[in-house]
Amino acid sequence: MPRNRAAFLKYMVGLMFLAIVVSFLLAVLSARSSGVLPSFLFRWELAMAVGTFAAWVPALLLVASAMAAENADGSPGFHSVMLSVLTPALTVAVLLSLFYLLVCPLADGRRAFYEQASRDFSESLALAEEALGKNDLVTAQGHALRCRAIDRQEARYVDLNDRIQARLVETASIEAPAQEPGLAAQEPARETANRFYLEALTAMKEGRFFDAHYLAKRSLAMYPNRQEVIQLVSQSWDAMQELKASPEKALDEEFYARKVQGYEYLESGDYLAAYRMYLDLAEERPSDQDTRKYLQLSADGLSATAFFLGDLERAFQSYGARPFRMVMGVDETRIELSADSASLSPAGVYFRGFSYRSASLSVHTPYAALRSGLVLLRCVDDENPANVYAPEWQPAPPDRNTANVLESGMSEDDVREYFLLSSPPTEIPLWTLLARSNSGARFGIDPKPLLNELASRLAYPFLVLILVVLGVAFGLRFRPPEKPSLGSTVFWAPALSAALSPVLGVGAAGGRVAQAALLTALPGAAFLPAWLGFLSICTVLAVLLASRIALHAPRA
Repeated sequence: MPRNRAAFLKYMVGLMFLAIVVSFLLAVLSARSSGVLPSFLFRWELAMAVGTFAAWVPALLLVASAMAAENADGSPGFHSVMLSVLTPALTVAVLLSLFYLLVCPLADGRRAFYEQASRDFSESLALAEEALGKNDLVTAQGHALRCRAIDRQEARYVDLNDRIQARLVETASIEAPAQEPGLAAQEPARETANRFYLEALTAMKEGRFFDAHYLAKRSLAMYPNRQEVIQLVSQSWDAMQELKASPEKALDEEFYARKVQGYEYLESGDYLAAYRMYLDLAEERPSDQDTRKYLQLSADGLSATAFFLGDLERAFQSYGARPFRMVMGVDETRIELSADSASLSPAGVYFRGFSYRSASLSVHTPYAALRSGLVLLRCVDDENPANVYAPEWQPAPPDRNTANVLESGMSEDDVREYFLLSSPPTEIPLWTLLARSNSGARFGIDPKPLLNELASRLAYPFLVLILVVLGVAFGLRFRPPEKPSLGSTVFWAPALSAALSPVLGVGAAGGRVAQAALLTALPGAAFLPAWLGFLSICTVLAVLLASRIALHAPRA
């Protein structure tokens, strides 16, 4: 019966389109009270719509198959209608099952990320405002950095950061900002000092030696011990005493001398000093090829003992974050890694508020990165390399050169696997559940919630088939004497779908009870085969029940 196939697809596609539109409209209406940042809002609405649509799909299948059956010509039997509906229904079932198994967990995870990131942003913003009100600029900057990692374009962050920087400039000439434990070589006024330095260079080039000397001295007062500024102060003073014939040539020589100084830093292994030097040079002359080359080389060398704050921010922006705590071993071999928040990315595992504890050692640092089993404890702000976040050791490390790298005793693969398996089960990808649901025990993770989630997802294809079979049976059983009109179909199809959703929810709750009982009785490897066998039996019983219901269908 090709007509029944077309009818099922027509009803199913129409109901799905309507459900998608309504799901998105509901997400838009709920967006105002969600507290989600504007930059995340549209993606959050899409993720919410996916979840709502997925919850309605079972009812849509039931109604579409029932209406296809009740519109069948003549007095067909259950099996003939079933076979005609089953082909397109199975196609739709496969597509919807893939959607539920693969897309829905990703959408659920992104929705949770947008909500959590927005909450973190608002909390960090409030804490930064509070610290700024107390004139605690270091703490305010720390909280502002968390806001920047989430959304640096958000107007509230931009306004807050401008006020913090203005306050720092006001206080820079009075006293140096207090050092936060674990924060080394911090100089928030570097950008202002660098502006004075660049203006001094311009004045030097134009032959305005008094202005050059004055600006260089102001730069040095705000950012002490900067060798190129000290040199410019000396050069401008000498020029004031004796006018030089070619200021442009002197400036080129000074630029070249600083490139050589940066190269010496690079050769000696002081990659941080080299990076700072070449970053300043790149700001002055972006087209200089040597500067760009050695800036990249110094960044590559620095990556062996440190990482950039920008990499951490990109990981937190793109892959989400959540609190982290992992324990391996017992007693003397016990190792604990913990962090206020952690994020996975292809480049490594990144942490904020990181702590490492063993029987003989304790390490704390504001930011850390795990790469190939090594924890990098030093973080450099790539936009302002004067800001370097360093670790605190108890007791102090015997070798200062190794103080920025920690051998964690845990492989990166183990940390990644633990991070995935300790996620909320609804956010774990299907392939991870299939391959590793029983491997979490070695990390102390209870496998039951993972198996429970896997069982729920595997039940979906069976549920789809059962609903199609029952829908055909009920459509035949309660088929009206005359075919429904178009207006009646347009009204009743969505109305029945909405009415059946709560009923099917009650049935799903009963299925979860049976699932939990079976998991308790068979907690090991036998659970999944037993559960699949149970679902197969339920499907066969549904077909038998449907055929009995259809026996009482009215005849033409």
